Amino acid sequence: LGELNLSPARTPNIDRIAREGAAFTNAFVIHSLCSPSRATILTGLRSTVHGVMNNRTPLPRSQPTVATALQAAGYRTGFVGKWHMATQGERQPGFDAWVSFEGQGTYMNPTLVVGEERVSVEGHISDILVDRAIGFLEENADRPFFLVLSHKAVHYPFEPQPDLLGLFADVPITPPLSFGEDIDAAGKPSFMKERPLLADTVGLRTLSHAYYETLYGVDRSLGRFFDQLRALGLDDNTALIVTSDNGHFFGEHNKFDKRLAYEESIRIPLVVRYPDWFEPGVQFDPLTLNLDFATTMLDMANVAPTWRIDGISLRDLASDPSARTSFVYEYFNDPDIPQIPRILAIRTRSEKLITYPDSPFPSEFYDLDTDPHELVNLLAAP
Repeated sequence: LGELNLSPARTPNIDRIAREGAAFTNAFVIHSLCSPSRATILTGLRSTVHGVMNNRTPLPRSQPTVATALQAAGYRTGFVGKWHMATQGERQPGFDAWVSFEGQGTYMNPTLVVGEERVSVEGHISDILVDRAIGFLEENADRPFFLVLSHKAVHYPFEPQPDLLGLFADVPITPPLSFGEDIDAAGKPSFMKERPLLADTVGLRTLSHAYYETLYGVDRSLGRFFDQLRALGLDDNTALIVTSDNGHFFGEHNKFDKRLAYEESIRIPLVVRYPDWFEPGVQFDPLTLNLDFATTMLDMANVAPTWRIDGISLRDLASDPSARTSFVYEYFNDPDIPQIPRILAIRTRSEKLITYPDSPFPSEFYDLDTDPHELVNLLAAP
């Protein structure tokens, strides 16, 4: 986020929601990969429970979700955007209105799955999805609704709207502290030398500019969505949650992509605007997880889950940060990136232990208070 992270990114509309609501500054995923994280967000369950451990496994249609629970409680439910859990874009259980696409989709002129039909649409996907989301708002303004707006952007390869190309071309990019890191000297496992890598300043600058331009387009589209919510008089009794399914490396530890247990991969933005719960402009720093989102959304709707759910409501975490003192991070072998092994890590507020249980790679331990960029593996230090 622009203002909250003092980043070159410009996200004025998301920043506005943060000023009007609450920012959770210590938010993480428990599995930094698209499909597993999305399944966790909707179910409040770990990958080992819902069964989605890579990007090739669908969420079982029999698995209850926030959508099925709210639909049963009388909410009009909608999904607009990237589902990306090993499907061809077909409608999933629990959603009355459905707009999606196959896999990652395309940035320009996509083919959408609208209900049960495939429709070709001209334009940029960020604008198209928000148009559809606004349509859902307008059709359901007089009844309780639940909407997931799941942008394709900012997934690599980044592709901004044509009018935003070059917007950040003159913005200087400062390499992160761990950029160019000597992997051996830092006591990190040898697979860190393998792809996907990002270890040259030209590539870092090019990718960063394209990312910021694409992100600005997402923020601009969200501004239209927020404005229409307000124009319909729905802003004071609608909860808004703005977040992501994973973090991302931009040259930290010479890496690109996510998956690993380092901070840049597992941290996510989390902004919540809900006047019934949070005063404008507050910040909270409890250990908050994507595991908590399903519990939170059901709590907001005063709907009890019909399945065992693992998360903690954000309302409870905000009032009692000690409700969680640590969490477990897991990554499972993915056939798409076979060089990255299974990862099992534990993070507290100030420390992190990373292990590779099925591989001979050395474990890592970091004191996050003194070494927030995870430069010195204390288990390998002399």
